[in-house]
Amino acid sequence: MDLTRPVEALIPGAQGRVLEALARTTGELTLRALSEVAHVSPPQASRVLRRLVGLGVVERRDVPPAALFRLAPENLAARLVSELAGLREAFLEELRQAARAYGPRRPT
Repeated sequence: MDLTRPVEALIPGAQGRVLEALARTTGELTLRALSEVAHVSPPQASRVLRRLVGLGVVERRDVPPAALFRLAPENLAARLVSELAGLREAFLEELRQAARAYGPRRPT
């Protein structure tokens, strides 16, 4: 499992890259900014976003002349994508806890 890009590892292609970028961003992104962060072309990002907005995983807010996008915080699938994006940090925390459990014992 690629812990640096876990969403992309499970959801390949432009859709995975767009979801990964949205999951790692706390604010809203324009189509252009999102395509740059996700390393996909604007037309690819537009196609993916149209589908994800239709599924309710991504929210679109029109602020003329731009549209802003973010993961829909109330959508269960979007929340799972966010958790998946944090897989590396969760793995490292479990590793720290396991290391503490097997570390040297202090005398009682």
